[in-house]
Amino acid sequence: ILYHVSYDISHISFFFFFFVFMFFFFFFNDTATTEIYTLSLHDALPISWKQKIKKERWFVGDTYNLSIGQGDLLVTPLQVAAYTATIANGGNYISPHIVKDAEIKEEYLGDDVHKDIQIVREGMRQTVTQGSGRGLANLPVPVAGKTGTAQWNSTKETHAWFTSFAPYEKPEIVITVLIEQGGEGSSVAVPVAREMYAWWWQERAN
Repeated sequence: ILYHVSYDISHISFFFFFFVFMFFFFFFNDTATTEIYTLSLHDALPISWKQKIKKERWFVGDTYNLSIGQGDLLVTPLQVAAYTATIANGGNYISPHIVKDAEIKEEYLGDDVHKDIQIVREGMRQTVTQGSGRGLANLPVPVAGKTGTAQWNSTKETHAWFTSFAPYEKPEIVITVLIEQGGEGSSVAVPVAREMYAWWWQERAN
C-alpha cells in the first residue's frame, strides 16, 4: 500500500541502508521512475555507476554518505515498498504489478545475504518496539518498519517517510507512507500507517 507518490531524494538514516543502497544498484535504474529492471554486476557496482553517470571517481566518503541514505540516493515510494517487501520475505524480490493474472518476475537475492536480511528485519522490529515507530507497538498485529526524514530543500520542510511490513513473523502486507513536506517520519508518517494497519487488521479478521 502506497500512501503517496514522490520523486525526491530520500534520507532514511539507519544502519540497514547500506544493504538497501546495494539493492537499488542491482534492481533499479539511475533515474527515479517506476520502471524496474536488473543490471549486470559491473553496472551495479557503485564505483562504475558514478564513473559512468557523473564522470567522477568513487571516494570512501561516498560509501559512508550512501550507507545512511544521503547523497546520490533517489527513490520513489514504489521502490521503497519493493525493497521492504524483499526484506520482509527473506530476500525474494518480486516485481510490482497490478494485474492479478500477470506474469510475475521474481528473483532471489541468494543465501549469502540471508543473515544480513535477518539483521535488518530484527532492526525494523526494534524500531517499533523500542525506537521511532513506537506508536505502532500496541497494535494487535506485530509490525516492523523504519521511519525516515527526507532532506530535499534547505529552506522547506522535510518529507516524512515510513515503510513497514506485518505481521512480523509471517508478513502479508507492506505499507509505505510518504508525506511531502510533512516533517518528521515518526510524528507524521507513523500515525498514518497506524490507521491503515488498524483498518487492515480489522477487515482481515472479519
